[in-house]
Amino acid sequence: MAIAIVGILLCFTANGGGHGRHFIERFVCLGWPVGIRVVVYMLLPLIVLAILAGVVEGAGRGYSVLTFAWGVVVGLWFFLWIRRKLIAISAPVTE
Repeated sequence: MAIAIVGILLCFTANGGGHGRHFIERFVCLGWPVGIRVVVYMLLPLIVLAILAGVVEGAGRGYSVLTFAWGVVVGLWFFLWIRRKLIAISAPVTE
C-alpha cells in the first residue's frame, strides 16, 4: 500500500503536480501498457523462483520473504517506469 501511495505521488509530481494536466488520463493510459510489460518481464524470473522454492525443502519461509521483496521491486519498477514516461510527455515542447 505504501509503495502505491508513494508511487502515485511521484507520478503526480512528475506530471507537474497541481499545475499538471490530465493526470488521471495519462496515468491510466500509461499504466496499462507498462503493467503488461512489467508482468511479461517478471513472469519468467517468478516462475524460476517458484520452481526453486518447490524443489528446495524448507524453502517456504524464505520463499515468502523473497516474494514480498519481489513484489516491492516490481511495484517500484512499475511506478518509476510510469514516472519516467510522464516526465517525457509533460516536458514543454521547444521549437
